[in-house]
Amino acid sequence: MLPKLKLMLESEGYKRYLLLLEILFELSKCEDYELLNKEIMPYTIISKNKTRLENIFTYVEHHYDKEIDIEGVAKLANLTLPAFCNFFKKATQITFTEFVNRYRINKACLLMAQDRSISECSYQCGFNNVTYFNRMFKKYTGKTPSEFIRNYSHNKVNVDLKVEKETKAKISF
Repeated sequence: MLPKLKLMLESEGYKRYLLLLEILFELSKCEDYELLNKEIMPYTIISKNKTRLENIFTYVEHHYDKEIDIEGVAKLANLTLPAFCNFFKKATQITFTEFVNRYRINKACLLMAQDRSISECSYQCGFNNVTYFNRMFKKYTGKTPSEFIRNYSHNKVNVDLKVEKETKAKISF
């Protein structure tokens, strides 16, 4: 298999593609392998519960500007509150509250790009407290709302949404 890999690096066009397919075919027949991740993959969880997650995401999309009762969302998903929290965390790798906050901050960024005030964006996105909004905004974007507006007004800005401690997802406006 190693010679084919080397040959693939030297090839161009459709020959390279055909060599890749040959290698993949050989790998698919191989019975000597070791799984690198033996845990259930989130994709598997998502595909099994696609409708349930779609209902949750749609609910948040339509109600992000109001107070969202997590128990009501759990009922919408036909789960008890603890089961819902476990299900959502396994499926998305984040808590439901974190998901809602990220969604709201994303919406706030879009509103700020339309020259809305910070407090107006905060309340229109479902935050009842501007101080909490400022804290969440800084947590997920790495900037204060004022810095975001200042940067955005000067030029197009990239917002880094902090996913975990060191992982970041880039969103462009």
